[in-house]
Amino acid sequence: MQHEISQENLQKHLVEALRKLERGDTFIVTRKGIPFAELRPVRPATFVPTATVLAAYTSGPPIDATRLRSKTDPTLE
Repeated sequence: MQHEISQENLQKHLVEALRKLERGDTFIVTRKGIPFAELRPVRPATFVPTATVLAAYTSGPPIDATRLRSKTDPTLE
């Protein structure tokens, strides 16, 4: 759920706001009625199994490193 909260009210009710953030809520913080910030919980990093990553890298076409570098490195011209 998204809430709008003034900077002043955020300062007064910080503990309550942090509890709501822990539950997944977000806040738009306003100053004099104008939105200037968004507070949202940080999502934990998602673990990708090694086998999945390796499968993604090994299933693509082969890369010719010399050809790739010649097209991307201006010092080789």
